[in-house]
Amino acid sequence: MGRATFAILAVLCCTWAVAEQAVNPPPRPLHKVGDHWTPYTPPTDFPPDLQVYTIQKGDTLWALAKRFMGNPYLWPQLWEKNKYIRDAHWIYPGDPLVIGPKTEEVAPSAPAPKVEFKGVVQSLPPGGGLVGDWKVSGRTVHVTPSTTVDQAGGTAAPGASVEVEGAGEPDGSVNADTVRVVAPAGGAGAAGGQGGTGGAGAGGAGAGAGAGAAGAAGPGGEGAAGTLVAIGSEDDVYCFAYLDDKDTKPTLTITSAEQIEYQDNFATGDIIYVSGGDAEGVKAGQEFFIVQPVRKLRHPATNAVLGTVMRQLGHARILCTQDHNATAEILSSCDAINVGAWLTPFEAIPIPMTVLTPPVTRCDPASTKPKGYLVYSRDDDVYFGQDHLVLVDLGDADQVSPGTQAIVFRENPVAGAPRLLLGEIAVLTTGSHWASAKVIRSSAPMQVGDRVELK
Repeated sequence: MGRATFAILAVLCCTWAVAEQAVNPPPRPLHKVGDHWTPYTPPTDFPPDLQVYTIQKGDTLWALAKRFMGNPYLWPQLWEKNKYIRDAHWIYPGDPLVIGPKTEEVAPSAPAPKVEFKGVVQSLPPGGGLVGDWKVSGRTVHVTPSTTVDQAGGTAAPGASVEVEGAGEPDGSVNADTVRVVAPAGGAGAAGGQGGTGGAGAGGAGAGAGAGAAGAAGPGGEGAAGTLVAIGSEDDVYCFAYLDDKDTKPTLTITSAEQIEYQDNFATGDIIYVSGGDAEGVKAGQEFFIVQPVRKLRHPATNAVLGTVMRQLGHARILCTQDHNATAEILSSCDAINVGAWLTPFEAIPIPMTVLTPPVTRCDPASTKPKGYLVYSRDDDVYFGQDHLVLVDLGDADQVSPGTQAIVFRENPVAGAPRLLLGEIAVLTTGSHWASAKVIRSSAPMQVGDRVELK
């Protein structure tokens, strides 16, 4: 009878705060410390120069790291300072939490102003997830696990029109409470940007400031000529390849993984170990691309070495560091990730927006603009067409920038006969003398070695 009474009392009196998904059962046994129940033995004496917080109902280490450290992904550091917590998924109201050294008290700041605006999604976080930074009509929108993303009006994707509600930041960004899709990419009735009502495009969403129309590329990545469209998708800019023409050597590599004994390769959510740590300047919270060299690339016409094709495999964030190594989590993966893959500093890549120009016709004369070659195709495919990704040998130095369009042609095997038009591409990313691009129109199979001409 006494044990039953104790169990009932424990259930009634104890409410614990848990992380988003608790993967282990709650620690046992519970015992009363002061006025609350806990399975731990929390410390009671703290140096006067430490900031100590009392855990409240609903708290998680993720949320507290964001609140006190400015970055939820630093929660392992918070856990490290409170070693009495045996399981980070289970923290208990009433227990103390050491935050760190006390900071100088300042007058409380005014609450962040509430912001509501409508706009067009230009880019989403890499890897296909929704949590992270969105770009909406030129404005950064911070979407967290607690943000409500309402997709009843369509899928959240580049080109979709959304309504954003949240708290404004001094830099103009918004911490979103709610993001509501009001029109899908390319759909009718799209919302204007925050500067005013967008122009009425061909099934597109308003670009804002009353100027022009913004839509999304239609099937096969092609929209109506004269319409502002998003060229490609998150996968196109984060999960293809780039050309390393500087013979770069890796500074950080993947040396092992938490599941190294059970897996040959790794993907989203896996924990990996990195070859650099505190001594190499690696810090918790830093983000990196995960890339892998594929092969040396030779020019199809001259046979000159252009550089090394680097395949983009994913994106990782450092969780914590040691002297000469670090622990990281794979946030997104495009392909199998193996030990030995390189890590390079992460930078957000916007999806280019461009106004599609009318297709070049057979009777249009050749222009005097720069010409180049298709030098690489995704997966080394021999023949390819619409929606395929390619590298070309034109870049920043050749007047090429994201959104630039070019025609693809082949010289006629009959001397003096007109060239053969094969289709068109639009540029996604650029280097000094190379660019990645997506085939947006095709009328015949293309091959590496075909020519490109800027429009």
